[in-house]
Amino acid sequence: MTWLYTKLGRALAGVGAVLAALGLAYLKGRSQARTDAAEDYRDERKRQDDLDVGHGATDSERIKRLRDIANGR
Repeated sequence: MTWLYTKLGRALAGVGAVLAALGLAYLKGRSQARTDAAEDYRDERKRQDDLDVGHGATDSERIKRLRDIANGR
């Protein structure tokens, strides 16, 4: 334990602390990125599930829907 009281020991301890802090920040960022990606996927999946795709519609209703989409763009 006496090595910790030397200048070299304190420098190594400081470098170790900085590396540990950087490692923890990196891991936290990765975790947050996964969480964000999962939330984005969930939101997009819900949006896709809620879309009206015209199942059960007549041909004229589908044509009208396609024209409405074309005119909206």
